[in-house]
Amino acid sequence: MNTEKLVLYLCLCAINNTSPSEDIMKDADIKEIYRYGITHKVIALVCYALEKIMQVPVPFVEAKTKAIRKDMLMDAEFQKISAFMEDKGIFYMPLKGALLKELYPKAGMRQMSDVDIFYDSDFREEVKEYMLSLSYECTACTDSQDAYKRQPVYNFEFHHLLFSQVESKALYEYYKDIESRIVKDKENSFRYDMTEEDFYIYLIAHEYKHFSQFGTGIRSLLDVIVFLRRYEETLDMDYICSELEKLNISEFEEKQRELCKKLDSDNFYRNLSVNEEELLSCFLCGGVYGDYRTGIVNRMAGKTGEKNREVTKGKKIKYIFNRIFPPIEYYRAAYPFFYKHRLLIPFCVVYRVFLALFKRNDFVKSELDALKKN
Repeated sequence: MNTEKLVLYLCLCAINNTSPSEDIMKDADIKEIYRYGITHKVIALVCYALEKIMQVPVPFVEAKTKAIRKDMLMDAEFQKISAFMEDKGIFYMPLKGALLKELYPKAGMRQMSDVDIFYDSDFREEVKEYMLSLSYECTACTDSQDAYKRQPVYNFEFHHLLFSQVESKALYEYYKDIESRIVKDKENSFRYDMTEEDFYIYLIAHEYKHFSQFGTGIRSLLDVIVFLRRYEETLDMDYICSELEKLNISEFEEKQRELCKKLDSDNFYRNLSVNEEELLSCFLCGGVYGDYRTGIVNRMAGKTGEKNREVTKGKKIKYIFNRIFPPIEYYRAAYPFFYKHRLLIPFCVVYRVFLALFKRNDFVKSELDALKKN
């Protein structure tokens, strides 16, 4: 079993609270397992599993301890922020990771980069003022979200949209009016949540966005596994399939769900079909949110599912042109000032070229490598 599958196997052992097979682990490269676990942000899960069969190296234990500590600190901070939202009468809804982590058996198992909150953006300035009063730094303000960070571990993103038009027009249209898909929380006056069905649809849509653009990692599979364990028997699958059809991602969901069911069983590494192995490799080869070069190739090739996804010379030229001169909706999401003052967009083009050459040359190198190799 290769390192990628070994890490997935260890993650499954952790959420199943079972001991890894010593036969499977006897030739494992612990350093490679650590590197891969860090990349996919599943190192705490890996540590939980390894602790059952060995004296775990210090870096694993330190990473797990940090994950548990961050989980506790972020929970306490979210309670403080939600109390502020309640006090000011601001509608809010925690998203994805903040809820999924509760489905994992132990603290820190579902490592999080940040806490995402969808809220009433009419109160954008009030929220910003409050976050700054807590010594947060506003690291990004776009048409779709505001991001705030504070040392040592705090990271919150306040979303005005669930999906921007730049990310996906279909998902933007579907989620721009979210009110019909949410229900009021019983214990809070201004907190809302999605139903289990709509949460699952959003989970799949979010994963598909990453999968079709930059690829995604094994944590996406684990999220689906723990969610289906808890809710599959009570989910209205007819409604889910109907909504996924509208988004043209029902086939992706079905294949991923079947793969997750096989992974969530004994000897998963012996039971997969050729197509399932291929799909699994797409998850195993990305990082937590995929790989930048994968995203470049996907952008050049066209949408996942198109019949002709060959990277032709014409597609390369079109890709380069769109990178230098992106569509107007790109500015709306990434550079709202220039979107409002469109006569100044040529200056933004020069600014972006400057950033690419002097501030983000690693990304430029990745793009050039992808263009040469495909």
